[in-house]
Amino acid sequence: AIRLNIQGAKSIAFDKDGNLLLTTSRGDVRFSKPNIYQQAGSARTTVAGRYVRLGSHEIGFQVAAYNHTQVLVVDPTLAYASYLGGSGGVTIDVSLTQYGQPKQTPYGSSLGYSSTVTTIAVGTQLHFVNVDSFAHTATLIPGATTFPSGSPFKGSALTQTGTTLSSKWSSGAMQPNESSQTLTADQPGTYLFGCFFHYGAGMRAAIVAE
Repeated sequence: AIRLNIQGAKSIAFDKDGNLLLTTSRGDVRFSKPNIYQQAGSARTTVAGRYVRLGSHEIGFQVAAYNHTQVLVVDPTLAYASYLGGSGGVTIDVSLTQYGQPKQTPYGSSLGYSSTVTTIAVGTQLHFVNVDSFAHTATLIPGATTFPSGSPFKGSALTQTGTTLSSKWSSGAMQPNESSQTLTADQPGTYLFGCFFHYGAGMRAAIVAE
């Protein structure tokens, strides 16, 4: 069974839409209602399901009947955080070792970042932190609506550029435990990004500013 072990939350609750709400000493965190489905070729079948409380610090999933001969995908997405990380705003951790399990998103397969699709409000600030023992980048894929099959990056991705999501931004080469610059969600939109070094391994994700 899949379980989420929640540590450091002052309270755990569910809203009327089935989202998971956590209150922490650093602010509120919301995980969207789980996206549960099965994929057979190009056909995707949605499976009904919801979060359930299993204990004081554990969350599980209640899932409707599904085809046990096919893979079941359960994807709780970090939707919004009012404060995460010491420098303020939203922090997205970068790690191929910790987040190496691919997940399906509306834009294609994603891995390597702590949130596959991060939804934030316009005006929110965010930054990336490399929690691996080797270098990564978080680099915008300009104009993309789905993840390209091949790497879209050039050597310029290794230089830190941009301070807004609508600019051509890149974290540059983040060494272990290094953080990126702060990026501001200045315009609504969907921003796909990935890692210069490990795009071929599927390291990519998305930010949605609303």
